Amino acid sequence: MRQAETFDDILEFSNTHDSQGTMYLSQKETSPGGILFSDEDSGKQPLELEIKLLLKTNDDSICFSKRYMEDEEEEFEKTMDQLEHMKKQFSIKTVNSSEFDALLSNK
Repeated sequence: MRQAETFDDILEFSNTHDSQGTMYLSQKETSPGGILFSDEDSGKQPLELEIKLLLKTNDDSICFSKRYMEDEEEEFEKTMDQLEHMKKQFSIKTVNSSEFDALLSNK
């Protein structure tokens, strides 16, 4: 299994593998300080968006993981749009973080 340094590595992988495969996707939204209970007048807590992705074909696989901070929301949205196009080639399975980690340990 290869580790993708950037999402462009994922796109390159999907473009060079004609065979069908499976995309395992784990997403999580968190606040760095934990969950907050506050009223409307309080300051907004920054948001972190995390994506973990594993693409598996019959003969190869690649993994990508990135945590996007709130100021990187545009990059996150672009990544999600690109994933939409990849769904034509890969069947998608949404998994939670622990299921994703189990997939990686099974390789």
